[in-house]
Amino acid sequence: MKREKIVIGVKVSIYRFILFGIRYVTNTFMIGIAYAFATLFMLYDIYTTIRDVKGLKKTWFITIEHSTSFIPQRLKCKHCFIT
Repeated sequence: MKREKIVIGVKVSIYRFILFGIRYVTNTFMIGIAYAFATLFMLYDIYTTIRDVKGLKKTWFITIEHSTSFIPQRLKCKHCFIT
């Protein structure tokens, strides 16, 4: 877990360096849009890293399949043994 925290910290540091560098070097409208998209990408990347570290990565079909009991048998995945 300590290694994953270091990875997340390094990602945040790199993203902050790039984003604040872009922000203070130039101040145009297009750079502002690129800055906003880069910020969203940064947050999504950190979220997926944390999710993967916690072991919560599941496909949506498997999650739906196991949380509901009314899915017909023919629609369930073949590699899964939980019914």
